[in-house]
Amino acid sequence: MRRITTLPFLIYLALMPSIIFAQIDTLSNISISTGDTLLIRPDYLGFSSDALQVLVGQVPGLSLIKRGSDPSLFSDVMIRGNSNNFTTKPLYIIDGIWNADPSLLVADEIEKIIVLKNATETAMYGPMGANGVILIQTQSISALKTLTIDFNSNIGLNTVAKKLDLISGDTHRSLLEEYQPGSLFDLGASTDWQDEIMQNSTSQNYSLALSGRIKNSAYRISLNYLENPGIVLKSSRENLNAHLQFQQKALQNRLQLNFRVGYHQQNKEILPDYSENNSTNVFFHAFRQNPTMPVYEANGEDFFHNSNVFMLLNPIEILESVQYVEDAEALWLSMSTSYEITKNLHWHLNGGYSFHQQEKLYEQLLDFRDREVSKLSMQNANFQTALDWNIKLKNAQLINLTLGLHIQNNQLNDSINSIYSGSYYNVSNSYYINTSDYQSVYFSCLYKINKRYSVHGLINTTFSHFNSNQLQIYDLQPLSWGKTYAAISANWDLKEEKILQNVEWLHGLSLRAGFGTVGLNNVSFINPDTLQVDSRNLQPDISKEFTLGMNISLLSGKLLADVLMYNRRSYDALGETLVPVPPYSYPYSYSNTYSYSNQGIELNLSYQILQTKDLKWISRLTYYHNTNKRLSGLNDGIIYYVAPAGYFPGYASYTQRYQNNHPFSFFYLAESNGISADGAQLYRTEDGGTTRDINLANFIEAGQPVPNHEISWINNLTLYKHIELAFQLRMTQGHHIFNTTRLFLSNTYQLNGAGMIEEGIDNLEIDKGTNMVCDYYLESGTFLRMDFISLSYTLKSKNFGEHAFIKLSLSALNLFTLSNYSGLDPSYTLGGMDEFNVYPLARTFNAGISLRF
Repeated sequence: MRRITTLPFLIYLALMPSIIFAQIDTLSNISISTGDTLLIRPDYLGFSSDALQVLVGQVPGLSLIKRGSDPSLFSDVMIRGNSNNFTTKPLYIIDGIWNADPSLLVADEIEKIIVLKNATETAMYGPMGANGVILIQTQSISALKTLTIDFNSNIGLNTVAKKLDLISGDTHRSLLEEYQPGSLFDLGASTDWQDEIMQNSTSQNYSLALSGRIKNSAYRISLNYLENPGIVLKSSRENLNAHLQFQQKALQNRLQLNFRVGYHQQNKEILPDYSENNSTNVFFHAFRQNPTMPVYEANGEDFFHNSNVFMLLNPIEILESVQYVEDAEALWLSMSTSYEITKNLHWHLNGGYSFHQQEKLYEQLLDFRDREVSKLSMQNANFQTALDWNIKLKNAQLINLTLGLHIQNNQLNDSINSIYSGSYYNVSNSYYINTSDYQSVYFSCLYKINKRYSVHGLINTTFSHFNSNQLQIYDLQPLSWGKTYAAISANWDLKEEKILQNVEWLHGLSLRAGFGTVGLNNVSFINPDTLQVDSRNLQPDISKEFTLGMNISLLSGKLLADVLMYNRRSYDALGETLVPVPPYSYPYSYSNTYSYSNQGIELNLSYQILQTKDLKWISRLTYYHNTNKRLSGLNDGIIYYVAPAGYFPGYASYTQRYQNNHPFSFFYLAESNGISADGAQLYRTEDGGTTRDINLANFIEAGQPVPNHEISWINNLTLYKHIELAFQLRMTQGHHIFNTTRLFLSNTYQLNGAGMIEEGIDNLEIDKGTNMVCDYYLESGTFLRMDFISLSYTLKSKNFGEHAFIKLSLSALNLFTLSNYSGLDPSYTLGGMDEFNVYPLARTFNAGISLRF
């Protein structure tokens, strides 16, 4: 595949008009409420190829949705529950660039992450901030006045944390001799297909940075390289990133300028699609393939084919016959300026620009040729200017007024060229152009009285416009609307009240409350083929959120607790609606008729356990609980979600359903009552009896695919100021997973020349009948995991320089997972299905070195 070059970037920059690039987080005084915002510094984690993994367990209310350790896939983020039909993706702002792609970063490049969750914080971002906002700042210029060189390196060994308990070839052979003597399914070998497709791999990460200051100027240049082969063959990721940052102060430091430019190149080898049952799903074929089948023919070159079993392919042949790669490049530019007009009046001018292009090639040569080339390019530009005025009044009163303007333009070009040749030949081409524009005017007022009280209000009016060539093809109108979002929050510092000022055991106590409205733009997810309604009638979702929080400090500040309760309701949410056919051409369309609610509690508790000359121990506990409910919008009250349980007809069955006044989605299954002595699946009836007929079974709400509770325990210990130990334990509780993989691999027919798990042996012994879709195969996903443990030693010596040091570190990620779940990884996804679609979890051991001189 041709590697993408940087030439298009350079040509575009030469032709583009003059534009000011900026950094939005300089306006943090109006967009961030420090009481509700968590600041994450990821330097404790060591090597992690997925930059978002630094958030795991750190932010109550934020969940990462990912199973396994596929290096080509990145974590999806969900903040405060699933509240819409299309996406949970928050707004990412990286170095002031809106909608920048965080998957292009590695953890080593990040200096800090700020997570905005409350509507009082995200209302400023209009229809793009409804799912939360994540502000990421890459490494900044060193505060040291001397020339500084930083070098970091990590080497990681990735091993497979867990495999399925598939029976061996020898066990399979003995079972054939016992239950099917003379069978043709013994092919003479003993192959562990999991070992064949999985591997131990070595990851490496290097970064080099040069930072310095010259009078009123400062600069930083950095280069980062990452290589992460996956623990499954044909999956890998490679990154090469470069950053330049420049700061300038002028006019007696009244004018400050900060300029950043970043170049990102990413190359991925992607495992053939395993998100659904298809002919190239290597997990399906590896787990179900006959373990007595050899990989190669006797000549050691040609792949062995098992002609005795329908639709089972040689997994290694699949990997060798399919090429799936992705190359991507991105250029990020941002600049922020701040000018002190007077001591109390400041002007900010910020903006950002990103250009991202990627090319994917998928080609497979098995019994036919299937080739697809897709090219994608995205441009995002944002501009913001604001006046910030501080007014000091008598009696220690302060008013902060901010008036701002924000403009943003996004453009996406996507082309797909496909060639398929099997029993017929087909060529298809498609091209998409989507553009969206946002203009916002906002006004913020912060009023403080002494140190006791503060009130913050915000009004944001956003005008949005969305257009697509697909809308034009179907003669549909572009989408335009104007919405006003508002927020108000208040804080009361009770410790400043006279009645509590002399309470020695109470170091601090404050209460806060907030109310805000946010919107969500879902129109870009609409399929024009099935729109079937006047597009001008569709509007963004509207959500209203109320929060109530308390912050308390005890034991001279050693014990800190922050607790927050929230209640969010989404109204007129856009979603699919069932319609009759005829008169409509398709059975569903779109409308603003849905409503949802999310309620929860978030807790952040930290305690300084020890503080001596030689030992410091800080422990932190985070807790998150959320319940969601679908309030209205479903036709006839119920819509079933069909989850196919495999390739073969007759095995597809409903596993989940949507219902008004119920959780967003939940498992709805026949209630099992064990297995009879003669191997029949038993079911409980509605009156409490037992039946063998699934049609007479009692169907129950059996669980949800998302957890009820998430809790993390994070510890940091420092010994003799040189040795640091950190670890994190995390428990996720309450979610369920329907294990279709287990349903198939424990079926007794698997003995007919296909793979089987140990449970299948028990089923053979009792002559169990066909496995059926019921809650017998619904498993609890509750787990306790040690996310990481790290140990480091820092050596400082004046012989190396005043600020020089050497830091050596060892760490382990996903060291162990305690769970009753029988599959590869109990982590959850919104679908809740384990259906040969789970990439194995990697256990990673890292060794690192950091140098500064």
